[in-house]
Amino acid sequence: MWQTQIMNPRSFLPNALTLSNLMLGILGIVFSFQGALHLSAYCIVLAAVFDLLDGLVARLVNGQSEIGAQLDSLADMVSFGVLPGILIFQLLRICFSEYYQDLLHTENGVFYAFGLLIPLFAATRLAIFNTSNDQQTDFKGMPTPAIALGIASIIILIDQELKVNTYVPIEMKTLDYLKSIYRISSFDYKLYTLIMQPLNYMVLAVFCAISMVLPLRFISFKFKGFNFRKNLSKYLLILGALLILGYCWYVRHFFMAFALIFVWYFVASVLHNFISKS
Repeated sequence: MWQTQIMNPRSFLPNALTLSNLMLGILGIVFSFQGALHLSAYCIVLAAVFDLLDGLVARLVNGQSEIGAQLDSLADMVSFGVLPGILIFQLLRICFSEYYQDLLHTENGVFYAFGLLIPLFAATRLAIFNTSNDQQTDFKGMPTPAIALGIASIIILIDQELKVNTYVPIEMKTLDYLKSIYRISSFDYKLYTLIMQPLNYMVLAVFCAISMVLPLRFISFKFKGFNFRKNLSKYLLILGALLILGYCWYVRHFFMAFALIFVWYFVASVLHNFISKS
C-alpha cells in the first residue's frame, strides 16, 4: 500500500513541496547556529509558502495520500516547531550577552529552556491536529505556522529596521549617547530597548506555547464558498491586516507590520469565537 502511494505520480509534486518545507527548516536551524538569524527567519517564511502550496497542489491534482499527510506534519514540526524554538533560544543568548560564549559555560543557560517550550507544545499541537476530526474549517489552538511566522517577523523587524548591532548588546549609557548625537533614531532607540529585554522573549515563548493548545478556535483560510456572513471573521482578519500594512507603509516602518499582524491574528481569532457563538 505505501509503495503505491510513494510511486503515485499525482502525489510526487505535493510531496516534493512538503520536503522543500522540511529542507528549509533544516537550513534555518543551520543558519541559526552560524549567527545568521535573519536567514533562518526567511527560511520560515519560504517554508510557510511551501506548506500552503503542497495542500493546494495536492487538491488540484488529486494527489492526497496518508504518507503526504504524515510528511506534512513531520516537516511542520521541524520548520514551525524546532526552528522557531531555536530562534527564541538564540535571542535569549543575545539578550544575556552570551551569544558568543560556550553553551556549557553560560550563567543563564536555564533561561534558554523557555525557547524549548515551543517545539514541545508544537509536537503536542500537531498530534492533536492529526487525531482530530473537527478542524476542517477552523483550527483548535493557534496553528504552528502562525507561531513560527510571528517569531520570524520579530527577527525580520530587527534585521530590516534596527540600525545598531544586535548580536553584541550595547550598554544603555552608550545607547543614550548615540541617541543624543543623532546616530540612531528615536524609533531605533525604543525598538532596541524593547528587543534586548530577555523577559519579553520568555513571556513570548510561554504565550506561543500555551496558545497552541488553547481550546479556542483560530481562523483558517480554508474557504468553502465566499458567503460574507459565513466568512465574516476571515474578511475582518484580511481587512485588519491590510490596514496594518497600509499604516506601517505610511509611517515608513513597513516591516513592523508583520509582527503587528501576528498580534492581530490572535485578537481576531478570539473575536471569532464570540462571533461563532452568537
